[in-house]
Amino acid sequence: MNEQPTIHTERVDDVSLLLAHMQRLGLPTLLDAHFPSHGSVTKG
Repeated sequence: MNEQPTIHTERVDDVSLLLAHMQRLGLPTLLDAHFPSHGSVTKG
């Protein structure tokens, strides 16, 4: 019963780069067109 836990580490340093690239591709607009908001979320 003395098993050692397995720890997985993931890098997050590319997240900002990926978000900026998705923004340049117009992904938010595309997603909004296919999945409209339900009205309780405010855009700011």
